Amino acid sequence: MLIKVNGDGSVVAPSAAAGSTSNRRGDNPSAFTPEHNGRIDQASVRYTDQISIPGQVSVGSRIYFFPQEVVAYTESISFDPKNPSICGQTFTIIETTPFLKLDRPMPMMYNAVNDYFGFVIEVHTLGRVNERVFSSYG
Repeated sequence: MLIKVNGDGSVVAPSAAAGSTSNRRGDNPSAFTPEHNGRIDQASVRYTDQISIPGQVSVGSRIYFFPQEVVAYTESISFDPKNPSICGQTFTIIETTPFLKLDRPMPMMYNAVNDYFGFVIEVHTLGRVNERVFSSYG
């Protein structure tokens, strides 16, 4: 890291960028910007198949999990919270009722108290999707 020294002898360190890894956490959606022309949202996930998204989604919508750290209770956690394997992956919604169903299982995620884990996601579409919109509850 370079540190700038002003002419008066004071030292100025560069500020962290908005997307730096230090603030890219599942509890900080404002640290993310869309990469696929979609909307930023938060998802709660657990195990390989339980996901809840508070916003509107539809069959055919795609969910991109940003690279991020997860803030979680870490006793008996089944994944690395600083580098979850789900991050960087995109899933497609294939069903919305009675629960959201994705095109493939998510990586296994659990801890000693069976928490849901919060992730910042981008919900976007790729091509034409089913026009019906459903509220997602999981």
